[in-house]
Amino acid sequence: MSLELKSGSENPLDGFSTGLDFNPAAVDIDNDGDLDIFSGSYFGDYSFFRNDGTNISPSFSDQTETSNNPFQNMQVGNRSRMEFVDLDNDGDFDMFFGDNGGYIKYRENTGTASAPVFSSTVTNSNYFSRDFGVHANIEFVDIDNDNDFDAFVSSGDSNIYYYENTGTVTVPVWTERTGSLNPLNGASTNTYLYGDFADMDNDGDLDFYTGSFEGFVFYYLNTGTVTAPVFVLQSGSNNLLSDISIGSNGRLDVGLVDINGDNVIDAFVGKRAGGTVSYYEGSSVVLGISKVEDENIKLYPNPVSDILHIESKSLDGSMRIYDVTGKEVLSMNIAKQIDLRILNKGVYFVEIFEGNSSVTHKLIKN
Repeated sequence: MSLELKSGSENPLDGFSTGLDFNPAAVDIDNDGDLDIFSGSYFGDYSFFRNDGTNISPSFSDQTETSNNPFQNMQVGNRSRMEFVDLDNDGDFDMFFGDNGGYIKYRENTGTASAPVFSSTVTNSNYFSRDFGVHANIEFVDIDNDNDFDAFVSSGDSNIYYYENTGTVTVPVWTERTGSLNPLNGASTNTYLYGDFADMDNDGDLDFYTGSFEGFVFYYLNTGTVTAPVFVLQSGSNNLLSDISIGSNGRLDVGLVDINGDNVIDAFVGKRAGGTVSYYEGSSVVLGISKVEDENIKLYPNPVSDILHIESKSLDGSMRIYDVTGKEVLSMNIAKQIDLRILNKGVYFVEIFEGNSSVTHKLIKN
């Protein structure tokens, strides 16, 4: 694939000046089917750029200083970094964040998926009961394909810590894995890591891009499998963002997301100095799936609220469902009916495998 730098009107965040340490986090916070963007900052407050367009034609407005910002007037000290996840499977997003003191904290969503309400009081001020050192950062991802979220934590000691969820999708139990059991063990750029996961090479598993305090972007290719990842550092032309360099103490954050609904991963890169966010539009590769839709396979109703019906010449195969960030949310054998009530509202992509071929259908969940 390729990632091409876009400017002016081709950059969805063009014209918005961000504060120090902009770190983008994309989430459909108002449950309207498109992705909004939040960021923490050096001073511990939160920016909010609401998507007033659609999932294929985003148009952002700065809502940071308005009552529409669910984190208005909240701050947690220097260098807050945000991560949204439905960790208790209740249908709405809670917000986790790292801070400069080395702790992972979270604010619980006591509202709904469409009207979130986040407590001004930190729900848990030391989520893992551990000080990770300065510049703590957390990423949730289903890295072992068992349909629950696992956690990676990075910090100023240049290590990445891995916590496998050995509990359930509704009640996580965190078990730290070290050494060879940590798929990112040894993945260090000497200092702080600020990254994101996505399937960048269209092979069905998740790869890892990260910015760094030195002002470079590093790419770790997953050469393992969807259930047993093995990450290998790439260089030169294999790293699609290798040309980015803003010097020592430049600090870059990378956010990977399909922001324009074309099934291809795009990248936002924030800088320690703030200013305009760089936007790299992806092309050629979809989110681990094919763009082709097959008339011989029908999915209905679409949009769907609960039960999805599948018509196919053959039911001998498997299927996977991805959200708009490229994360796999369901995996199963093809069946005539699939219960999708566990999914949040939004846009998804259904990949269906039959024999040696695969096809993809876009799906809207109401």
